[in-house]
Parts: sequence; structure tokens; C-alpha cells
Amino acid sequence: MPKLRHDLKNILLNLDYYLSNNDIQSARNMLYQITDIKINSYKIISGCIPIDAILDSKIMKMENNKIKYEMDIQVPENLKFENDIDIAAILGNLIDNAIEAIIRYENQENGKIIIQINIIHIKL
Repeated sequence: MPKLRHDLKNILLNLDYYLSNNDIQSARNMLYQITDIKINSYKIISGCIPIDAILDSKIMKMENNKIKYEMDIQVPENLKFENDIDIAAILGNLIDNAIEAIIRYENQENGKIIIQINIIHIKL
């Protein structure tokens, strides 16, 4: 784990350097190398950037694997999280696990992933 954290820090430092120098293309190229996902334009799904960034890439993955899916996303566009990293990790892992389960499922054409994200109560 410490090695992964060390490697991740170095990668993020490189990304920060590119972005600080307005070298967006180099930053994107680095991200493409890491994720193996090249997204030319992001779709607005909920309007909440941390959620949309994950959903957009996972939709692409589901479509590439011919996995049926349904989504019901009802969140405020300006929804803020205390930690965007946590929501990205949790949501990304949940959907990745569902995708992997469908791919392993013998009867894949009958499988479907249902993604539902709703705000029930907002407390001040």
C-alpha cells in the first residue's frame, strides 16, 4: 500500500504540473495512459461533476461490454461532497463490481445493472 500511495503521489504531482502550466493535452494523455479510457467529451447526466465523471466512464464500459443498464439519478447539480475522492471510489467500485459480476454471469444477455442515486434528506 505505501508503494501505491507513493506512485500515486508522483503521478498526481505530474498531473498538477501539467495543469499548472496549462498543458491540458499532456495531462489528458497521462490520464488516458492510466485509465485506458479516452473520453472525448463528457456527458452531463446529473449535473453533479463528481458523479457524472464516474457514471460517464462506467456507461461507456457497460456499452462496450453490451451490458444493459437503467439509471435513476436525482441529485442537485450543485451537490458538494466533503471528499470527492471518497464518492468517486465508492461509486466507481460499486459499478465496477456490478459490471464484473455481469461479465462473469453465464447468461449475460439476461443481466442488467440498475443504478439509482437519490437524495432523500438534506440536513443543515
